[in-house]
Amino acid sequence: MGIGGSEWVIIGLITIFLLFGSKKLPDLTRQLGKAIGEYNNTKQTLLEEVQKVKFNNNSFDHHNNEKNLYFGKIIHGPVSTEREKLEKIAISLNIEYLDMSDEQLRLNILKKMKNDNF
Repeated sequence: MGIGGSEWVIIGLITIFLLFGSKKLPDLTRQLGKAIGEYNNTKQTLLEEVQKVKFNNNSFDHHNNEKNLYFGKIIHGPVSTEREKLEKIAISLNIEYLDMSDEQLRLNILKKMKNDNF
């Protein structure tokens, strides 16, 4: 003969009533309601800010010719050469890489990353 879920709820409510008494119980529930309301307001505000950041991200995906709606820089798939890796990093940082040597491209990537505080 075990105690089921509804019995535990009743035991919990009786324990709360005995600990806090009938006079403090309305204040306790009011404070709990305010805390839940504040939590929901903060959660909603945070979700709205995340949506703003997503849609204000103006980075450009050169592979698909469309705007990225992701956080951070996107690099697609593995690379087979060092030059391909540098070009993908340059694309993700919006750096023009045509007519540049590998060393010039490395330096431009490092400058961009320092300026963007990665």
